[in-house]
Amino acid sequence: MFDERVFIKYLLFFVKKKIASGEKIDKDRVFDEIEKMSRSESMLHTLYKLTKNKKKGNKNTVNSYLAYLLGVTSKEPDGPFEPKLSFELARISHPDIDIDFDFFYRQSVYDYLISRYGREYTANIGTYQRLKAKNALRTAIKALDPFNDKEKSLEFENYVAKLVPDDPTIKLEKAIEENSELERISKKSNFKDVFFTASVLEGNCSYASRHAAGIVISDAPIGDIAPLHRTAKGEYATQFEMAELEDVGLIKFDILALKTLSVFSMIEKDIKDYLDIDLDIDKIPHDDRKALRLISQGKTDSVFQLESGGMKDLLREMQVDTFHDVAASNALHRPGAMSASADSLYCECKHGNRKITYDHPDISGILKETYG
Repeated sequence: MFDERVFIKYLLFFVKKKIASGEKIDKDRVFDEIEKMSRSESMLHTLYKLTKNKKKGNKNTVNSYLAYLLGVTSKEPDGPFEPKLSFELARISHPDIDIDFDFFYRQSVYDYLISRYGREYTANIGTYQRLKAKNALRTAIKALDPFNDKEKSLEFENYVAKLVPDDPTIKLEKAIEENSELERISKKSNFKDVFFTASVLEGNCSYASRHAAGIVISDAPIGDIAPLHRTAKGEYATQFEMAELEDVGLIKFDILALKTLSVFSMIEKDIKDYLDIDLDIDKIPHDDRKALRLISQGKTDSVFQLESGGMKDLLREMQVDTFHDVAASNALHRPGAMSASADSLYCECKHGNRKITYDHPDISGILKETYG
């Protein structure tokens, strides 16, 4: 199991070895980070796990000098180890840990975790697929066969299903209220049983599955904390879902398989094979003017997280001219931010069409780069 003191000793030994080899190391930054990370074992533990898997993981830019020295991140951070928005969040749920891996290595990472911590202490997170309004209605029609004719009932099922919006959050009752044709059908005496049965089925589980990336690792056998079942592949999965796992004290780890990382690896290999050029993805500059101009024009087909129509509109409206804008656009094009019109406000402030204001002068330094 992870031992904080042993890992700190390893970090100090590692830094000492680098200094002995003649490498210039900022010792003050090293000691500052170790001191800050020691306040939270989870911080050191996360750095430990990233270090163990750095060859297969995603070398993101991380604001940590230690992570840079260890090879976890490819870019030396500009400033001290502090988050940009340096305040503590009052959590009502456990933190979760997300790490991206090359698609082809995801399973080997999971296998490593099982071998490292033991099968009894590692499990996939179970999920349950629930019947939404549309599928509940389809299931009720199939079961009751209101026409006593399978073909006619199937035609009716397809017709009625089209009247229910594709919105996965909509309830059957709401769908009926919003569609006069669906309401008319639901009131017919020979279809009342169908709609009543669908309303009873709605929200119930249709089958059990496992989370695509989520796993739990425990210091006690997971079967002693949460019920388990075996998947079709013979792996353990919890019968509790994520929220229930938090209630019993287990923390979720997302071991994500990111195909984009696999594409990067294949591109590097192809460029070497066909052009004999050694391309290092980590050394591509973030301030390339031509690339930023293409992004600002919305020419981002097949670019990870920048390819949707809405995102392209935002990139054009924002007139991206720095890599920071690219990162900001990714954060702003999300339901919460968009519902608060944060995306529009950001663009207006960036272009000088709205005065930037701060609730208090002391936070201006923190919020300056996001225009307040």
